[in-house]
Amino acid sequence: MPSMNKHLSLADLQAEKAFRFATAADVPALLELYGLFYKEAAYKDMLDYDEQRVAATILDGILNDVRPHIVAELDESLVGFISYWLDHTFSKQPCLVLMELYVHPDFRRGAIGRALVGLAIQEGINAKAGAFHAPISSGMGEARSLFNLFLKAGFEPFGVIMRRKL
Repeated sequence: MPSMNKHLSLADLQAEKAFRFATAADVPALLELYGLFYKEAAYKDMLDYDEQRVAATILDGILNDVRPHIVAELDESLVGFISYWLDHTFSKQPCLVLMELYVHPDFRRGAIGRALVGLAIQEGINAKAGAFHAPISSGMGEARSLFNLFLKAGFEPFGVIMRRKL
């Protein structure tokens, strides 16, 4: 992992960071980030982490282009990602739906998250999506920061996520 607590500006990103679509070779590094994501998420009191299933889901999504991952790479290490799917369930044009957005804690509150969201927006535009839905779980410690990130990117509040333990 590159130097810690590095809050990158947009200029830093252009000079130091590579954003690209993930490949099968990225699955081990993505697994590390997903493991960190799960530890922060509000899932662990209801759902058990299954690394094999995570690996299979990531790999299938990447290989079959059903759940693309755009990764942020710094000094040959993945420091963040965004994944999404294009939902064609009920409309002529797709709706881009955020699956996960995660930036390593040492690189938050900089431009990485904004850049990942911006790249996903561009991919939605390229796919002729009519909307981009970004559910944010209020149980996440970073929920307020994520909410503000999406507001600054032009999103507006749209509903609530409900859950129940089974």
